[in-house]
Amino acid sequence: MLLAAQKQTGEDFWTVQFQSHLVLREEKKLQEKAIFLLESVGLAHKANDYAGGLSGGQRKLLEIGRALMANPQLILLDEPTAGVNPNLIREICDCIVAWNKNGMTFLIIEHNMEVIMSLCDQVWVFAEGHNLAIGSPEEIQTNSQVLEAYLGK
Repeated sequence: MLLAAQKQTGEDFWTVQFQSHLVLREEKKLQEKAIFLLESVGLAHKANDYAGGLSGGQRKLLEIGRALMANPQLILLDEPTAGVNPNLIREICDCIVAWNKNGMTFLIIEHNMEVIMSLCDQVWVFAEGHNLAIGSPEEIQTNSQVLEAYLGK
């Protein structure tokens, strides 16, 4: 989590040598932010665990937390629920919804249509590298071009 923070004061040689108090103050703030974000994705109890020891779903939650450490305006999630236990899928979705309500924008690439339909205000459907349709989840579910492309005639 701490490695994901951008432009850390401790990255500057002269600051480390001559103003180490600034580095220590920033590190404390970053640690507090990391714990806050781990709490927000439900992983605070795993704060001292190795990422390699987490389940696949927990790693996906950790990835969201790490992305948030960089203070982005937009987070791109590629298959955030692929291969994830159904219980953790709900946690991932809840995390996305909570951060979206706080102003974070997400662009999600996902093949799990239940997830997409529950999370998205607007859906873009691509087929064979081309944008096939754009619309609300309800519009996409009844779009004849989408149905034909993915379900056949």
